[in-house]
Amino acid sequence: MLQHYRTVYKMDEHGLETLSQEELEEIREEVKATCRRAFVDSLTEMMVSDPPAYDWIVKLYGEIRADLSLSFEKDRL
Repeated sequence: MLQHYRTVYKMDEHGLETLSQEELEEIREEVKATCRRAFVDSLTEMMVSDPPAYDWIVKLYGEIRADLSLSFEKDRL
């Protein structure tokens, strides 16, 4: 999956080393988890604010609905 990425290096006390595919995958999963947590935290903050901020949620719902519609249309073709 990560074959298309450029070579990534890390610096340690011994100098520069190439990251392995496993290390890259681990970093990718950490970034994904962090982004998910940030999304959920942001959504939670908006919902518990006084008054709740529904604008962003309504926009997100519209985008999801549009994406699903496009996916279903592609399946029909």
